[in-house]
Amino acid sequence: MIAQPSMTILNDSESCASYNASFALTLTNILYSNIPYNPFSTNSNAVANTALTNAGLNPGTPPVWVPGWGRSCPCSKTIFKE
Repeated sequence: MIAQPSMTILNDSESCASYNASFALTLTNILYSNIPYNPFSTNSNAVANTALTNAGLNPGTPPVWVPGWGRSCPCSKTIFKE
């Protein structure tokens, strides 16, 4: 079996609670922004990149081409805040 490319964003022994809360908030704001899907820009990779960035993490550069990575989801407004 061929190993699939992967990335480690953070590896420590700290609680993930603040990251999880930030991810949930970002996903809620994306959901309510009604962003149209585009396979090359506003897709699940852009959502992952946006969630990591909004949580204060450095998403880094994937080892392979990932359409939408490096783009932030264009939330029309922040609906919910921490």
